[in-house]
Amino acid sequence: SKVKEQGQDDLFAFDSEEDSNFAGCELVNVPEWNTHQRLLGEKETLGFYLSGHPLERYAAELSHITKQSISALVPMRDKTLMIAGLVVQVRKLQTKNGDPMAILTLEDSSGRVDVTVFSDLYVSSKNLLEKDQILVVQGEASVDNFSGGIRFTARRLWSIEQARMTFSKAIKLTLEKHMISSEFLDKLQGLFQPFKQGKCPIVIEYRCEDATAQLNLSQQWLINPADQLLDHLHTLLGQQQVSVIY
Repeated sequence: SKVKEQGQDDLFAFDSEEDSNFAGCELVNVPEWNTHQRLLGEKETLGFYLSGHPLERYAAELSHITKQSISALVPMRDKTLMIAGLVVQVRKLQTKNGDPMAILTLEDSSGRVDVTVFSDLYVSSKNLLEKDQILVVQGEASVDNFSGGIRFTARRLWSIEQARMTFSKAIKLTLEKHMISSEFLDKLQGLFQPFKQGKCPIVIEYRCEDATAQLNLSQQWLINPADQLLDHLHTLLGQQQVSVIY
């Protein structure tokens, strides 16, 4: 071809020989990445978040749990605060006694702060002390004598899913009359099944033309309100039909 004669490659063109290399390829369907996975993939590939910040997905929920942004932290003696953020760095250290500890750099949309995790909490929460983990942290803010800024000492840590389990009151599903069918109810029950044996109640708000009723499902349907379940419910019902009640 003219392109080949000029020693150039056409990004979108394949000759018959090249086409034959793809003839036996089998495409595999894989689950679509959720928002958090996609954003982390953007950061790993591009070096920055292209379509938002990982914390944005949880902003509405976190507003019920944390009232304090990182940039607004001020030293308050004997005052317990709640903050949330993305772990962007983990430094694992030892105390003078040789006990393990860590310093996390936690980031929200307003700024960053170093969070000190001492040995007892380090041991009980070790699996959460990883880069790209979203954490809710309870503790105290104080002056960092070394930098002159703010540092935060953690007393308790939760992943976003643990925080949802701890602080939420229910998962509410808004169902319209036209949505209800035996096939739909079977799908809904199938989604709940792997997440049963949790502690979070399910509330259904049922709407028809001239009435609305609220149904509280029995304790048989207490569930673990994991991200994966919420993703499945959003796909089945729509984003606006699913909410976490705090």
